[in-house]
Amino acid sequence: MPSKPPRLQQAVDFAGEARALHALVSQMTGEQRLEPTGFKGWTSEDILIHLHFWNNAADFSVTQPEAL
Repeated sequence: MPSKPPRLQQAVDFAGEARALHALVSQMTGEQRLEPTGFKGWTSEDILIHLHFWNNAADFSVTQPEAL
């Protein structure tokens, strides 16, 4: 039986962070996601959009660098 290839620790950490974030956000109502937070007054929705944008940019930088 072939062994599994090693996984980068950063990928393992990112997957864990994504699961933890999902666990928090999935418990929030839409109204709660629109309430200002202590971070610059951003809403949770603002923060999620920010994370999503930069996660996509990081992905593109590896998989499609010419797209940037």
